[in-house]
Amino acid sequence: MVTLDPRDPNRRGAASTELGYMFLPTSWGHGYAAEACAAAPNWFATARPGESVALTTQTANTRSLRLAEKLGFTEVSRFHEYGAEQWLGVWSAPHYSGDDFYCDIAIPDPSRLDVVHEDELVLAFHHTRPFWETHIVIVPKRHIASLTTVDSSDEQVMRRLFEVVQSIAGETERTTGAAAVLTNLGEYQDSKHLHIHVHSGARR
Repeated sequence: MVTLDPRDPNRRGAASTELGYMFLPTSWGHGYAAEACAAAPNWFATARPGESVALTTQTANTRSLRLAEKLGFTEVSRFHEYGAEQWLGVWSAPHYSGDDFYCDIAIPDPSRLDVVHEDELVLAFHHTRPFWETHIVIVPKRHIASLTTVDSSDEQVMRRLFEVVQSIAGETERTTGAAAVLTNLGEYQDSKHLHIHVHSGARR
């Protein structure tokens, strides 16, 4: 179980939302907690942009402390509560100011994303700042600047890219009743890496 709950305003500060989790001992040591607990704040960053997430655990719980560090929580304070020393950390979505989010962040570390599809050539995931109710981005893992820079050396990658776009667009159309496929060029293209948007529903 992984939860994101409003934090008790009477408790020590840091953030208004707190990450909690509980796993049966039989599931320990398989990476489930790390994967699930990474997905939760990444989703939260898209739903509540600019807000932080708190995590509290006992300092004696070395597994939880290692997990908090792996997830990117930064220690804010330590205090005594419930008869034990507690550790309080805060996570904030990283601010990105570069011009190739896909090469710099998404492709090297897809665990930070809500991934729809991944293979050796293509990555697809729910947009981290969705503009529509359904908004999926599909990118080649190989750096290709834009649709207008594609050449014959990119043939294999582009074939696979459009296979994945076709599959995701088809599934979106089936489940929502409509879909659009879009790519941007020039000044319209914020991230200078070819990426294709599949979207449906009202604009946010």
